[in-house]
Amino acid sequence: MARLAAEAERQSREAARRLRKKQQKAAAECKRKQGSRLKKKKKEEEAKEKAEEARKQAEADKNAYNIKMSAKDKEKPLPPCTV
Repeated sequence: MARLAAEAERQSREAARRLRKKQQKAAAECKRKQGSRLKKKKKEEEAKEKAEEARKQAEADKNAYNIKMSAKDKEKPLPPCTV
């Protein structure tokens, strides 16, 4: 009888050990996936920031060529063509 109780106790401990091992493995996998998602999200945010900076720079370059003329500049006649 004592031997059966000892065997049942051993099997119970073994089952608990396997369960803990599975839980640790699942927790590690979850943590890895979460880290992967965070890295992906960070890369996406960086890409959005770079795209926004590029858009702003393109807009600034475009505006540099579209300088507004004053009314005085508009009244001046153009120089004659020498070609």
